[in-house]
Amino acid sequence: MSVIDLNKRITHDWNEYSINAKSHESLIFIEPTEDCFIQVGTSIDITIGDVWYSNKRHTDLKIPDKGIKIKSKSYAVFKTQQHLALPYNVYGIVVGKGINIFNGGVVSTGKIAPGYNGKLRIGYYNASSKTVILHKNDVVGCCVFYNTESTSLSENTSDQFDNPPALESISILEMLFEWIGENWYNSVSLLVALSALIVAIIK
Repeated sequence: MSVIDLNKRITHDWNEYSINAKSHESLIFIEPTEDCFIQVGTSIDITIGDVWYSNKRHTDLKIPDKGIKIKSKSYAVFKTQQHLALPYNVYGIVVGKGINIFNGGVVSTGKIAPGYNGKLRIGYYNASSKTVILHKNDVVGCCVFYNTESTSLSENTSDQFDNPPALESISILEMLFEWIGENWYNSVSLLVALSALIVAIIK
């Protein structure tokens, strides 16, 4: 088992990837494939795309130009800018970048299975005491790829982001519920005070 030299094994031609996906001459499809993403031929940087997952609303939302604020001791899940398709004799490992450590950021580590096709979901946890702001195209991690000794023929590896869901807008009602959820103690106090006022008026 060996680390793949990405200078020789990357393609942005889907037909070239498909033809060789099950052969010893297989290639890794990555789009976009700017040279700046490849690090010393052994790993590729993974950057934030234009979508993040809101665990409060349980849906995918578009990342605004001002970025996403991740409060201390909280997390967010991002869809990557890169679309990856692995041949059936290659698997990948996703790890964090050292630059995140200095910001208190912890990136989820995971495996990319042979035959995978799609964009990745990357979890980012803010372990610092300050709020972190992340933007589209920020580097959050990197991938290293390895050859396998056998070829996996599993076809059920496409990412659900192949057909991205419609991005939902946030209504005033949703914002109100979110505020109540984040400020429940003050909300309870306010409700108690209003109840007491109503009772006093009725009397």
